[in-house]
Amino acid sequence: MHLKVLGLFQSILKHGFVPNSFGCGISIPLIKDKTGNFNDMDNYRAIIVASRFYFLTCIVLLLVLLLLLYFIVTFHFFILCFLRINVLIMLSR
Repeated sequence: MHLKVLGLFQSILKHGFVPNSFGCGISIPLIKDKTGNFNDMDNYRAIIVASRFYFLTCIVLLLVLLLLLYFIVTFHFFILCFLRINVLIMLSR
């Protein structure tokens, strides 16, 4: 997954184009000093939460990667079991 993200940012740098949807998100103000003045704009900082589309895309990619990893591990487990059984059969002869 990190290679896809890296490729995306390399493509942005290469072509000089950032998708419009990258600017979409929800801005949430966080207070810096809870004992400070709540009416002072300098007492806040903003975080941006990505849109649901990117969140869902990341979740789907993560699930696909986990399923792929599961199948790879399962396949290797069965291969190792098969080889172990064959070795045991050969040793018992």
